[in-house]
Amino acid sequence: QARTMNRSFSTAAVLLTIALTGAPRGADAQVLDLPEGGQHVVVVGNTLWDLAAAFYGDPFQWPRIYEANTDRIEDPHWIYPGQIFLIPDENGNLQRVMVVPGDPGMQSRGGPDWPSEQEAARVPGRTKFWRDTTEAFRARTATLEQWLAVPEAIFYAAPFLDYTGGTDAAGTITGFEGEEEVRTPREALVMYDRVTLRLDGDMPAPGTRLQAYRLGPVRETMTGRVATPTGVLTILHRLGEDQVVAQVDAQYEKLFQGDLVRALPTYPGAPGVVAEPMTNGPVANVVAFARQHELHQPGNYLFLDAGRDEGVGVGDEFIVALETPEAKVEGRAQVVHVQDEVSTARITMIRNPVFVPGLPMRLDRKMPTR
Repeated sequence: QARTMNRSFSTAAVLLTIALTGAPRGADAQVLDLPEGGQHVVVVGNTLWDLAAAFYGDPFQWPRIYEANTDRIEDPHWIYPGQIFLIPDENGNLQRVMVVPGDPGMQSRGGPDWPSEQEAARVPGRTKFWRDTTEAFRARTATLEQWLAVPEAIFYAAPFLDYTGGTDAAGTITGFEGEEEVRTPREALVMYDRVTLRLDGDMPAPGTRLQAYRLGPVRETMTGRVATPTGVLTILHRLGEDQVVAQVDAQYEKLFQGDLVRALPTYPGAPGVVAEPMTNGPVANVVAFARQHELHQPGNYLFLDAGRDEGVGVGDEFIVALETPEAKVEGRAQVVHVQDEVSTARITMIRNPVFVPGLPMRLDRKMPTR
């Protein structure tokens, strides 16, 4: 919930951010008609539960908002006034809408060119809840310009398939630095721990970043093993002929001695660049899931049998292949990691339990070629 001493959730507090286009159609725009998609500025009293109830008519749909804003929400129990959330509709579309107290004088104004606070004070019929939205528009615009289609944390935490049994790893985490001085024995590593690594080949320079990962068990139905990233390390200094000291800068799973390391993949994202809709996109099939679940849900990872060789890129979005154009999208997944012949996708929307091995999915949105 939005942290505040005031827990009220008034109608006037439900204020959507300003649209890029259009204006209210008449003075009765003060009556809020919340659409299914849009962007919302968190105000005092908001919770994900209440926002889901307002936008979708079902508070149990709050994970849909959370999953669309994992780069902005650290803990779904706590959201803060002033945060700008993306509100996807049931198909994952993000619409830009505007709902503000209506005023006839504003009907001729398009976009963000709103009256100043002094001008607005002289407009008849202005309610006490009116606020100058110029700064809100600027803040929202700045946020969109910096918005990443795939947040870095999700990209670096995305599982991938390893076909070598770990033989192509750059090295291994061997222990804590100064382990004999640790007063509280523990097996798992945590953020900012300094660890020792044994590396193969040429020794990288201080400042080099590495990705730590752990291999899953062999599966009879798969040729590769699922590699789960556990964290990101930065090399601090050399310790010996084949050893270095590194610091844990990010943690995605429990980090243990024995975890493998490799060069940190290059992040391909660019601020403000998002996937664009396409028609008749190619079809890829779900070959496996990163983890076994009775029912899959948003946030779960799957592997598709199309990768870099087929032109798939990070940020592309696949939907469950539909038989008719009129049918609703039953599921959507966003590509978050790409290999030559396979890609990792993260489920972002699911209507029914359709995600099973062999499921065909059609490319629905494509990241623009840079």
